[in-house]
Amino acid sequence: MKRALMIVAALSLLPGCPGNEEQDNRLGEDGYPCGEVTWESVSWDHVLEDGSTPAELLGTVEGECSAPMTWDAFNSDCDIVPATGETSMAVTVTLDHTQVRLGHYENPDTERMADEEVECAAFLLEVPARIHLETADGMFVETTDTLLMGYAGATGSPVLSFEKELGEQGGALQIDPDDATSVLLRYRLGGATAACAGNVELTTSHSEGDGISSTGSGELGSWSATSCPLGETEVDVTAILPDGTTVVERVAEYWDAAVYTGTWTNGGEADLLLHVAAAADTACRMDGGYGASLPATITYSTSDGVIAETVVAGELSVTFDEAGNVRGMSVDLNDELVCTSAEDTIPYGDCATLTAATIQLRVHETPEGTSFTDEGLWIYEYHTGSTSTDREPDAVVGLEFPIGG
Repeated sequence: MKRALMIVAALSLLPGCPGNEEQDNRLGEDGYPCGEVTWESVSWDHVLEDGSTPAELLGTVEGECSAPMTWDAFNSDCDIVPATGETSMAVTVTLDHTQVRLGHYENPDTERMADEEVECAAFLLEVPARIHLETADGMFVETTDTLLMGYAGATGSPVLSFEKELGEQGGALQIDPDDATSVLLRYRLGGATAACAGNVELTTSHSEGDGISSTGSGELGSWSATSCPLGETEVDVTAILPDGTTVVERVAEYWDAAVYTGTWTNGGEADLLLHVAAAADTACRMDGGYGASLPATITYSTSDGVIAETVVAGELSVTFDEAGNVRGMSVDLNDELVCTSAEDTIPYGDCATLTAATIQLRVHETPEGTSFTDEGLWIYEYHTGSTSTDREPDAVVGLEFPIGG
C-alpha cells in the first residue's frame, strides 16, 4: 500500500499527519523524494484540482466554540497550582483568507518514490491562523499565530498545534519546576468545530549534569464538547448501517449469550459464559480510520463455578469496513477483585488465602471466527502473606480456548 507524503510546518500539523519526529524518521536522511515545493497565492474560493476549495478543506476549523475542560497534574514532575480543575474552554480560530498559498511538488525523485512506496500529494495548502484559548476560570489563556496546512487526499479534520515555554504562557495556572528543569506546554486542537476538542501536554526536561538529561511528557488536560477526545468523532451506535444492521445489534449477535469451552491450566474443562452489552449510545471513531470504541457492560462466569457470575465495566472495540459496515469486534475485560478482609467474598477464590485477583480477557469476533489474546482468560492471584515484590502475582491460572474459539 502506498502512503501519502506530507510536509509538516513549524508549529502546525497537517490533518491526518503524524508529528515532526515520526515524519522525519520515516523519510530518512536524504530528505523528501517528492522534490521541491513551489508556492503561489490563490483565493479562498479557488477551485483546486480535485474540485474542492481551500474554504472547504480548511474552513471547518474557523469560528468560536466552547467545551468542558478538566486537568490533572498529580503525575507531573512540577509543582502545579491548582493541581486539578474543571472549567470550560473557549476557542476562537481566525484564518487569514487573503493569504492562502497553494503548493505543488517539482522534480520528484521517482526512483526513490517507487523504492520507498511513497505517493506524493497532488497539492498542498497553507493559510495563516490565529488561535485564542481562554478558560472560564482564567487558568489557561493563550493567543498565538501559526500556520494551518492541508494536502490533497487528507483524511480526518485539520489539527492545529502550538507550543509555549514556561514564562511565555498566559493564564493564572502556576507551574513551578526546580532550577534544573525546563517546561514546555504543547497545545493541540481541532479548531472551532462542533466537537470543539483539544488537549494540552506538559513536557519536562531535567538536567542531571555532565550533559545527561531526562525528559518526560504527558497530557495535562483536555476539552471536548462530545464524549470523544481530539482525533475521534462521536458516532451513533444505534444508527442503521449500510447493510441494515446497527452496532448494537452486532454486539448482541456475538455476545448476547456466548459460550466458549476451554481447559483450565490446572486441570479440567469449563464453559465461559459471556454476555456483553453496549453501555452508551455513542462510540468514538478515529478520524479517517476504521476503528471505534465504546464502554460496555460485561456479565461473565464459568460453568463449573470457579468464577461466580459478576457484572463489570469493560470496553468494546469495533472495526468497520470501507463501506461503513461492522467488520469485527473485540471486548476487553480487566476485573480487579480485592479482598477487604479474610471473611470477604469475591467472585473468584477464597479471601482466607487471597488478598486480590485480577481477571483479564480479550476476545475477538470476525466473520472468519473467534480468537483470544494470549489464547484465553487469565487470572492473576495475590496470596495472603506473600513476599512477592513489585506486585508480581503469586500464581497464574488460565482458561485456555482452542484456536477458532
